[in-house]
Amino acid sequence: MDLREPQDYSLKHNNPYQVTEINEMNRASAGWSAQKLGRYLFSFDGRATIGQWWLLHLGLPVALFLILGAGGILFQFLGTALSDLTDSPTPAKVLEVAGVIIIATCVLLYIWINLSVTVRRFHDRDKSGGWIFIGAIPYIGGFWILIECGFLPGTMGPNSYGPDPMKRTVN
Repeated sequence: MDLREPQDYSLKHNNPYQVTEINEMNRASAGWSAQKLGRYLFSFDGRATIGQWWLLHLGLPVALFLILGAGGILFQFLGTALSDLTDSPTPAKVLEVAGVIIIATCVLLYIWINLSVTVRRFHDRDKSGGWIFIGAIPYIGGFWILIECGFLPGTMGPNSYGPDPMKRTVN
């Protein structure tokens, strides 16, 4: 059997009413979504909308809290169960160290993602990502970033950092 030949009868006979290759389309769209999500979370290139910035700053802390909270409860339960089963505190200590490593990794990922989206938000305002360092100024810096990234609109149309993520055009 030739692998290049369509396996579906509807494809061989050009049936216009048959849905074609749903699994292939799903696999392709899942790969595209994972790639787009990876770019959205980790890339410093391009622009981010106000909505994306707010989604990250409101949604990610909640997700992080839920994940780490559930993980903490699970690790506490496992540590207690393992300590009750053995006289040695070693299994509980191993779980404790693993928990600290997981929490530290999550916090570092959160910081990276936060920096990434904030830099891209500054890009949407047609400003350098270096503006993120204004956050180092106590009180004023955080307030400035909140106003600049959370409330002021991005530049309409393409700018020096890429096309408009809102697909707006300048008349």
